[in-house]
Amino acid sequence: MANRPPWRWLWLLLVPCVLPSLCLGQQQRSDTSLQALDGEVQALRLEVLDIHRELLFLEEELLYPERARLLVYVSSSESLDQRLESVQLQLDGRPVAEHRYDELEARSLRDGGVHRVYIGILPRGEHALVAEFSTRDTADRALTSRATVDFLKRRGPKYIELRLEPSGAGRPLPVTINQW
Repeated sequence: MANRPPWRWLWLLLVPCVLPSLCLGQQQRSDTSLQALDGEVQALRLEVLDIHRELLFLEEELLYPERARLLVYVSSSESLDQRLESVQLQLDGRPVAEHRYDELEARSLRDGGVHRVYIGILPRGEHALVAEFSTRDTADRALTSRATVDFLKRRGPKYIELRLEPSGAGRPLPVTINQW
């Protein structure tokens, strides 16, 4: 027995050599499964976003059916010489929308942007829309512009654009009204 090497010592020499390679293989399998799991999570995230988008569309269709829909937009001329601060809308004598514009929104409108101020349902017939705009001129004076439009709502959606045009210094802005 003295000529044979003790197996337990050989075992102690082999285990440290074999064990890291076994653990490394486990680590590589673990990384692969984590990457696959990450891919599945990203795919699920995209599906949830698609479903959310569809739900928003369906909600809008349910709350505001196309045949009775009224949409009011605000836009402005690129050469607008006043800063838009707010807009208030009244439909048939009752307030329906109000929006205060920050500097970025006002600049976006001057750069050709369009803002949907109101979406709602409206029965067929004659209606009156009153829009009141608060602005500031280059001398920081507060000015108010008012536009009134009487319109006939028929079957199908009704779109109204309130477009702010430039005026002289110190004068309220004229409002062009487009309907379709």
